[in-house]
Amino acid sequence: MIKKTLLEALTLIGLFALVAACIDLDIIYFKNRMTEASVTESMQLIFLATTAFCFFRLGKVNPDLKRAAYLISAFYLVLLIRENDEILDLIYHGAWQAPAILVTLLALFYAYKGGKETLTHMSTILSAQNMRFVVTGTIMLLVFSRLYGMGKLWEALMEDKYSRIVKNVSEEGIELLCYSLIAYGALKVLCELSKARPNAES
Repeated sequence: MIKKTLLEALTLIGLFALVAACIDLDIIYFKNRMTEASVTESMQLIFLATTAFCFFRLGKVNPDLKRAAYLISAFYLVLLIRENDEILDLIYHGAWQAPAILVTLLALFYAYKGGKETLTHMSTILSAQNMRFVVTGTIMLLVFSRLYGMGKLWEALMEDKYSRIVKNVSEEGIELLCYSLIAYGALKVLCELSKARPNAES
């Protein structure tokens, strides 16, 4: 138990160090301003894609959880699409909304068709020990990072020296930290619940 806890702690230390390293690379070495081509933004996309894949894969390897697993996967896929808004804006402004809405409607329809089965699947996934990482990271992303990144806060802090770049660096760093925790949790959940496949397969 101690060995397992220590290993998990070391893994998280390494993960969070990676987050800090990405920010350092962008600011100190590449001297960019957290554009879509930045290391930080790229790692955000990698972590989001990893999360979406993990839950999609979970639905494949454990059909008893597929209704909820695909719904959760779709949620993070929509976030991934949203993070690519600047690229999709090259097509037309707000182009990200069309694929995001399509994925959302398909996922909700599939979950709705499952009825109570979807709720049962969701309950099982949310009860997984490692879902605490996913839930915590998601709450941090949707609540804390949004409140933390409010313009009024930073304007009050820096007054006439207000710099949007400083705000963006801090905000994107927090978001990357959240995405890293979510992806870590998703990988752990995939491993945890893949072992709990239906007995019929054993």
